[in-house]
Amino acid sequence: MLFGGGIIFSIINPVWVNTPPPMTLGVVLGVGFIIIFGTILAYVCFTQSLQYVSPTVAGLLDVFEPLAATLGAVLFLNTTFNWAETLGAILTVSTVFILAIHKKSVPSEKL
Repeated sequence: MLFGGGIIFSIINPVWVNTPPPMTLGVVLGVGFIIIFGTILAYVCFTQSLQYVSPTVAGLLDVFEPLAATLGAVLFLNTTFNWAETLGAILTVSTVFILAIHKKSVPSEKL
């Protein structure tokens, strides 16, 4: 995702045209905080939670977290939420529920 997004973004907004922002201590600490606490630590906590809950429950909670953040942004920050975002949320949740449905195992036929 990093390389694909970087390539697409460099077509839209080429890096060589604009001057990069200054790399201050605050910028480096902010990016480091996001990487360590927002990504690595969150992923470790998620994988460790699988010892206590089933993968289905963890997957459902994993999907509902960004939906809850989006709903909180709409309710408390007065951001807009159009039909395409609503459709995306419905499709995301429905996909998780479809994957969570247990299929009955079909007994194998004896030869």
